[in-house]
Amino acid sequence: MLAAAYINGFPIVYSDTSTYLASGFELETPIDRPIAYGLFLRVSSLNGFSLWAIIGVQALLISFLIWTSIQRLLKNKSASSKVQFFFLSLIVLISSTSLSWVTSELIADIMTPILILSVLLLLLAQPSKLEQIALYGLFFLATACHLSHITFNIVLLLLIGLFYFFNILGARRQITLKPFFFLLLLTLGSFLTMGSAFSKSKHVFFMGALVEHGIAKTYLDEYCEEQEYKLCPYKDKLPPKGYDFLWNPESPFYKIGGWEDTKEEFDEIIFTTLTSPKYIAIHIQASLKATLEQLLQFGIGDGNGVFLKHTLLYERIGTYFGSNQQQQYAQSLQNKNKLSFLASYNYFLQFIIGLSFLATLFILMNYKKYDPTIISFFVLLILALLLNAWSCGTFANALDRLGAKVIWLLPFGVLLSIFSRKNEATSN
Repeated sequence: MLAAAYINGFPIVYSDTSTYLASGFELETPIDRPIAYGLFLRVSSLNGFSLWAIIGVQALLISFLIWTSIQRLLKNKSASSKVQFFFLSLIVLISSTSLSWVTSELIADIMTPILILSVLLLLLAQPSKLEQIALYGLFFLATACHLSHITFNIVLLLLIGLFYFFNILGARRQITLKPFFFLLLLTLGSFLTMGSAFSKSKHVFFMGALVEHGIAKTYLDEYCEEQEYKLCPYKDKLPPKGYDFLWNPESPFYKIGGWEDTKEEFDEIIFTTLTSPKYIAIHIQASLKATLEQLLQFGIGDGNGVFLKHTLLYERIGTYFGSNQQQQYAQSLQNKNKLSFLASYNYFLQFIIGLSFLATLFILMNYKKYDPTIISFFVLLILALLLNAWSCGTFANALDRLGAKVIWLLPFGVLLSIFSRKNEATSN
């Protein structure tokens, strides 16, 4: 599962890796994200012993979730066939999807598939007491690691509740409702661990989305004659992408006060657009478009540039992990700018996902030939993937990285469904 890291010669890093490391080792909550993943990095690295240990833990967590899915959902299969299918699934997913790259990367994206699988296993798989404790713990950790997971959880649980209420695909026979309340309670508990990061940053991320969707420009064109917004002088200079608005030091965002001095203005613009019928319609249209864009973006390598000397990430790896790890980091393919082969792999990945999509349509059209619990699991997995695309596209940016973190779950659902297929004698 760590093949991507071994090929690279070091765990994959992203610009945000620097902030996560600093938050964990300096024990300070950043203004734009919770501290939980930083603490996870510190603990799983054995307090700075090795960055490899972190991705090793991530690989173990994903392996546990895949194994538990197979063990608990494929109830009518023999123990030996489950073991064989487990290793077959890993081989397929590692060699043909984004799984290895996501697992090998030092960023909180890994927590989204962990969250999704934990929820679905608790509600559908009837795990043992020990497995329940582990799954609740993983759910809490995954939720606490990302600001967007609070909204994600609430909407996902609501969708599952509707699935159960309307008894879709016989959901009332498959879904256990007991974990619902505890999952909501853990979501609240995770929110309380985020400190002030949520209140200080949510308006900024959403404004970035409004900029990318063109809503901010439309609003400023209409209101700047009567309102003296600090952003008005820059309304014709807004960058086309939300991440440029948020992270480019030359962005208008930093020229008008940055994270601390824009809250009142941004909150007013956001509130007005979300309560005006005209802008609600624009929001809906933009959300649908962004969701579709996110569904089609899932390539690996997005944002994995070169971060060498004179970057905070390079310096912090040396500070927290020592010169040996720093030298190994500097010699990675990523830092030698030798990841161009990923372009070819991403074409292959698109083919695999396209094939998985066709297989999904076939499975859903013939759902009676497959184990009903597996079908419920697969449908809810698809809903979670759609929800991820909606959440990322609507409230942040449509990026390959945000699609890659979960897209491997679609082939996994296909493999599970195929293996659960009833033979003709059983189905008759």
